[in-house]
Amino acid sequence: MVVSKHATCPNCGEVMLKKNLWSHLKVVHYLDEEEVSAVRENMKKEGGVAKVACPLCDELFPNYEGLAKHCYESHSEDGAGGHPQDYSVFSIAFTSQHEYELWLKEKYSDGSVSVEGCFGHVGHQLDPALIRQSAQRDFYPRTLPEEHSMEYIVGELQEVDPTTSGVASVGASPTPVEGPVITEEQKREEIRFQKVNTIKMKLNTLISRCTRLIRIDTDGAVQVLDEVDAYVDLANAALNAFEMGGLITRPEMTQPTQPKLSQIPFHWRSTLRKPSASEGEDILSEG
Repeated sequence: MVVSKHATCPNCGEVMLKKNLWSHLKVVHYLDEEEVSAVRENMKKEGGVAKVACPLCDELFPNYEGLAKHCYESHSEDGAGGHPQDYSVFSIAFTSQHEYELWLKEKYSDGSVSVEGCFGHVGHQLDPALIRQSAQRDFYPRTLPEEHSMEYIVGELQEVDPTTSGVASVGASPTPVEGPVITEEQKREEIRFQKVNTIKMKLNTLISRCTRLIRIDTDGAVQVLDEVDAYVDLANAALNAFEMGGLITRPEMTQPTQPKLSQIPFHWRSTLRKPSASEGEDILSEG
């Protein structure tokens, strides 16, 4: 049975069509592709039931059989880049395991095998290179610097997911590719590149979470935003100091020592305040 076409935004609670939720998360809550994919995966797992999304209209189904029936009824003419597809569900019985060697295994006690499936493609051209990948598999290759050799890239991808390596499955190794050897400098550059990507993702998440506080009319929300703003200023100061070759003037270098906020329960932090200008003058005059 097809599940509801409506969904509730996990960030603001607004109810809308599922197909509109993804653009809503990007435009209203500033989520990037990785975060939207994470929300999509979480929604699929809600209630402990795996749900399958149609790549053309984002409608959700409890299983792939439901998706195949939906594609048969709604996307038979445009499922694979405009090429008509046959989404009819079929059942096949094999007399031996030998006949079944290219199929996913589903054994019964007598050794026979039954298969239920669908040969139709949806959401991509009829080219294996264009088959949709998971968000993690799609994101990682794009982070590899273009100047790396093919052997280096193949090795990196095998380390991420060796079970999906075609050459590993037949015990072969990639054909050597002529090119420069990866230097330590290039490796360090890649580390910096990865760190920048991590910072970008954290900043996107930070902006999204701060945006949610706009709707919360409390002094606590303002206090949290002030604290986030202070840490952002500190990060900018660190970058400025590095670029100018100077030292970073941290708050504890110019103010009386106080307990770190990270070690104090949040509801106590409001009791810690900086001395006012007049109080500071009194302290100096007494000294």
